[in-house]
Amino acid sequence: KTTKGLTASACFGANKSLDIDCGHGHMVHITRTFYGFSPTSQCRLVEGEAGAGCTTDDQVHYACVGQRSCSINLPTGQWGVNVPACGQRSNYFQVEYTCVSESSVTDICQQGQLTAQSGYIMTPRYPANYNKQGDCSTTIVAHPAQKINLHIIDMDLESRGRTDCADLLYFNDKLRSITLCGQRTNYSYIMHSNYLH
Repeated sequence: KTTKGLTASACFGANKSLDIDCGHGHMVHITRTFYGFSPTSQCRLVEGEAGAGCTTDDQVHYACVGQRSCSINLPTGQWGVNVPACGQRSNYFQVEYTCVSESSVTDICQQGQLTAQSGYIMTPRYPANYNKQGDCSTTIVAHPAQKINLHIIDMDLESRGRTDCADLLYFNDKLRSITLCGQRTNYSYIMHSNYLH
């Protein structure tokens, strides 16, 4: 079970960090981080506020994903980064996230086939490094009238140079196959069938 649509935000200057805690039995899944400017110093995005769309997405990968709680250090000083949409310096930082129940997460090395409508797959010991030698796999099978969407939340696999993978994620849906390595955060792939291995 997932808690949807949570946010945490903080103003610069007054706060040195932004703390997120999903509680026992849950893991953090960050969906978006951004800097914003609030003309009324609300310290968060306020829909309907004049200039509410004055934000710029943050491109940093935070090590919060998969943790029960974490702390994100904020820039020091009164202002953050420049926000091109409104020509202002940001005065707050916001994180949008969900808390994922650990019971909805499947270890890829422990489950041969999945048929649930949704869920999460992880490597053993995630978010710690995966140190098991060998291959792990699972097969996802949905209703024949459905197609599978694969959303990679957090992947950091060792590569060798620019074109070769030391570790890899390989998946196929009987119509195409994809091999990935390196880092990926919040990437989506729409499969062409109801099957994914």
